[in-house]
Amino acid sequence: MKKFKPVWLVFVLQSSKGVVILVRKNNFFVVVKLVCMGVMFAAFFVGCNNSGNDGRPRHAIVVKSQSNSYFERIIEGFTAVVEQQGAAAIVKAPSRATAEEQITIINSLITDGVDSISIATNSESALAPVLSRAIEQGIKVQSFDSAAYPASRALHVNQADAKIIARTLMDAAADITGGSGQIAIMSTTTQANNQNRWIAAMRALLEAGEYPGLMLVSIVYGKDDYDITYERTQFLIDTFPELVLIIAPTAAGIPAVAACITNNGVEYRLRVTGLGMPSQMAQFIGADKACPYMFLWDLDEVGKLTAYSAIALVDGAISGEVGERLTAGEMGEYFITSDPFGGSEIVLQAMPIRFDESNIGYWKEIY
Repeated sequence: MKKFKPVWLVFVLQSSKGVVILVRKNNFFVVVKLVCMGVMFAAFFVGCNNSGNDGRPRHAIVVKSQSNSYFERIIEGFTAVVEQQGAAAIVKAPSRATAEEQITIINSLITDGVDSISIATNSESALAPVLSRAIEQGIKVQSFDSAAYPASRALHVNQADAKIIARTLMDAAADITGGSGQIAIMSTTTQANNQNRWIAAMRALLEAGEYPGLMLVSIVYGKDDYDITYERTQFLIDTFPELVLIIAPTAAGIPAVAACITNNGVEYRLRVTGLGMPSQMAQFIGADKACPYMFLWDLDEVGKLTAYSAIALVDGAISGEVGERLTAGEMGEYFITSDPFGGSEIVLQAMPIRFDESNIGYWKEIY
């Protein structure tokens, strides 16, 4: 049987701590075995390092759905800050606003070993297990826009206080209708955390008798889809001939509501207000049009604040605990406070911006 000469074998494995293994064996088959083990160790260390191939931290943002202008502006703000800080931004969007597609995306990000995940959840309950698994893998997880369960995220970035949004929309409803009549709500999906909070707060105000002349007759869901929202609006028009206002706290849905009202020629008796993007709603804004006025916050700022908090979580500047202070670059400082779910949050701004015929021409050029 042929004998093999002694072999020097050197493993140099690069990791965050650095590993060098020097082995001398005169058995060829042992050498082969050690080579295989070396490859396995190398793969292990690469997998444990969340940074990309270029060594930069990778921050992922997961929105509710594709081709959603509302989230596109948030993504722009998020990406700008992440790249400005020398990191890499990874943008993910499901083709449909479903929890199932978001779960698939999160699993992929866990496999990729990103440093952070910021998500606007389509369902807080359905996403909880996979987000918890991401945390177990050492990934920093936070939510924005629509909150995840507190146990499955370190922090929530809230665009505005839910009670203030509810009060703002109900005051607008009373103003536009003269304080009386049937109203309806057009939401996104039944499991959208932020929408449900706003709706619950609006219903609480109605049940408390603060708007005695207004009657909520229906809540429908357009699933962040233009065609579905349009069809549901048509249902409301056909089903409730005495309906005087639709509240649409959804930037993805309010253009479809306004278009349906306008195309039916009923804007003289039925109006819409809610949350929307000026560029998409400019043609419908006006005292004698489908939408007298509406509200929203600065979407770029939502994205930027989300990025700053993701970076701070990864760097260890914050952990998401109540009482901590986040330094957000040119945006200033924000304090982390408790949220209604037993977790923590940072709130971008207290009051949403009002868009009406006096300023819509300016704001439609902004976003």
